[in-house]
Amino acid sequence: MTKRSLLRGITLCCVVLIATTVVAQDKPKNAKKGKGRNPAASVLKQLGDLELTEEQTTKITAMAKESVVSMRKEREEAGLTTELMQKRTKLVQQLVKDGKKNLEAQAAANKELKLTEAQVAALKKSNGQRMEMMKKIVALLTDEQKAKLPQRLQGRAKPAKKGKKKPE
Repeated sequence: MTKRSLLRGITLCCVVLIATTVVAQDKPKNAKKGKGRNPAASVLKQLGDLELTEEQTTKITAMAKESVVSMRKEREEAGLTTELMQKRTKLVQQLVKDGKKNLEAQAAANKELKLTEAQVAALKKSNGQRMEMMKKIVALLTDEQKAKLPQRLQGRAKPAKKGKKKPE
């Protein structure tokens, strides 16, 4: 797997996770108090075919809830509303569909929606937190489970390669 395709996969995964997190934040209009969506549901759905143990599911659920709360706080402080995040997600998806590369589409969407530097920084921080959470989740998996991971998450299953040292 090339570095470029790995980067594309990670970026696509981040976009998907942003979209699912944003959607998970919206409570249905008819929802009763305390019956909102489970923030861990999308993460567990991605790992559904891995036959997770009860202990793994418990740990993943706790990590996802903690991460979502932290990311939600970051976005709120930066003024990133759920509506704005949904618009951005749809715009990025459309731009990618129209042939732009993912990072270009994100930058174009940020510009078109006139996001501030603080908002863009909050998005980057949220993406970083999400990636760290996913790395921790992958670390909980057995080797057999890692082998069954969806392609877009495969890069998190392998330790990062160290660069070659330059001769002094």
